Amino acid sequence: MKNIIDKTDIPLSPETFVHKSRTGHIYAKRTTDLLFDKKRSVVVYINQERRTSKINDQNEALSFIGEELNALSEMGKDWPEARLHDF
Repeated sequence: MKNIIDKTDIPLSPETFVHKSRTGHIYAKRTTDLLFDKKRSVVVYINQERRTSKINDQNEALSFIGEELNALSEMGKDWPEARLHDF
């Protein structure tokens, strides 16, 4: 099921809009794929606000990691190779 969800692109459009809930706007798309060793039709739903929040959290973490790697790169730019391997 996770594979089906991961590869299903749900565009934000009037055709895929289902309804607005207390937790956000729900979009859905019907797709067909293998599930339990049979070709089945399934509906994949997304909550746009939760998806955006998750993407923002991931981007924030990746930005922090990038800044730390840049600082480490700057700090170690003049180190000999042996010291880099020890670090």
